[in-house]
Amino acid sequence: MNILDDMERHVEYSKANAQGHIFEYASELGYNMEIFVARYMESDFCNVEMDSEYSRYQNELDVPCMEVIMNEFSEKGINIPRDESKTYRYCAYYVGFVYRYLQILSKMSSKELSRKIPFETMVLDYYLDHYEYPDAIKTICECEGINYCD
Repeated sequence: MNILDDMERHVEYSKANAQGHIFEYASELGYNMEIFVARYMESDFCNVEMDSEYSRYQNELDVPCMEVIMNEFSEKGINIPRDESKTYRYCAYYVGFVYRYLQILSKMSSKELSRKIPFETMVLDYYLDHYEYPDAIKTICECEGINYCD
């Protein structure tokens, strides 16, 4: 592996980390994560800003991103209910991180990816195999028939 490969992996990790923090913040705010994730993965913010090769939001903190996301939801009349049985924040982070990393590897749109791998599958994967991200990501890709490159 050369320095350019290392830099590319760092950029990929940074993008996935940013989305992980958005999901973690949504969980901390008490949103129903199954509904939030479904709406987010279908949102313009996700499919334009986060799926793109580069967007300033990929390096932005979670709070400014959440303001943009919630403004989009509000404009579209989308209400995300609060959930008293909150998703564990680290699980929410994991789901956001892995969805983004899978999108980068597979080049599928987030919308398509979330339809192929539902939220429940991601949560189950967190509880079964989240200690090694690369192994979990490869396992998800293989089980769901998603092409990726190492």
